[in-house]
Amino acid sequence: MARYSAPRYVTQEVAKPGDRINNGEGEFGTVVEVRTEARDIGYGEIAIKWDEGVVIIHHPCAAQFALVSRGEQFPAALNLRRC
Repeated sequence: MARYSAPRYVTQEVAKPGDRINNGEGEFGTVVEVRTEARDIGYGEIAIKWDEGVVIIHHPCAAQFALVSRGEQFPAALNLRRC
């Protein structure tokens, strides 16, 4: 039976696109994609764009990172109209 799991940081928050994170080495990046896939070990995958200029890298375990701040989130149903 497949299990689905939302990726969680070491600080236990669920990973979301736009999150600012860091690793244990003091490097900072932004989460650009979160995948919740069926995995036997119960983890999803996150894609991170690192501030150091490294291209986007996919990581199978969000628990290696700590949340620094949440990105700006807008509900998908929100329609902004000009008056």
